Amino acid sequence: MDDSVKDDASSIGKRIKLVRERLKLKQKEFADRLEYKNSMISDVEADKTTPSFALLKAMVDRFNISPTFVMTGQGQMFLNSKEIGVDDLDFGRMTPDILTLIDYLKKSELVKLSVIAHFRRFLLQNETIISKDIELSQSKNGI
Repeated sequence: MDDSVKDDASSIGKRIKLVRERLKLKQKEFADRLEYKNSMISDVEADKTTPSFALLKAMVDRFNISPTFVMTGQGQMFLNSKEIGVDDLDFGRMTPDILTLIDYLKKSELVKLSVIAHFRRFLLQNETIISKDIELSQSKNGI
């Protein structure tokens, strides 16, 4: 970890905030995805309270965050740097449905195969509509 990160990661709360910012999530989005109140995350990030074991476990389970990094500031921020993280994907806004899908895709071969089969079928049946939707999205985004 470089010195600039160490300066920003001097406490558990600051490290949690650093992780949240790395995930490009607003505090409310982070709290919602962890199924905690925003006020709890705010208090933890401000070092007004220590995160519970349940909160730390939720962060590990949901975002693959290294508990060692959160607790000590040592090591990698995420458990497996090859794992696709939320910040590596560009779906626009990461909705709970997209996050749930990503979790299932990581955990179940059956889900992967099923999603791929449905996706291929969907593409074949809707190629013209999808092309028009992509063109419209790109023109809105100035691409």
